[in-house]
Amino acid sequence: MSDLVVVSFPDQELAFELRAELAKMKKAYLIDIEDIVVATRDEKGKVKLHQEVNLTSAGAVGGAFIIVPLVSAFFIDLTNALIIPFFLKTFA
Repeated sequence: MSDLVVVSFPDQELAFELRAELAKMKKAYLIDIEDIVVATRDEKGKVKLHQEVNLTSAGAVGGAFIIVPLVSAFFIDLTNALIIPFFLKTFA
């Protein structure tokens, strides 16, 4: 089961300090956290999320581990289908 914990701070520096301390505790295996996000709001009211883990990059890397073997297998089969008959015709 996952829990979402939200903590509000008067300034963003304190929030970033807490995120750094939580990251240290995570590396020391004292706590189990999937992601730590600090949400800030600028003068215009626009909210920006500062994530510890870049989920877009993580997804791209994970997808590459799935796609690369599949594409490699396809091109190996395609190469064999094109090259082997050529060599058999040329050297037979």
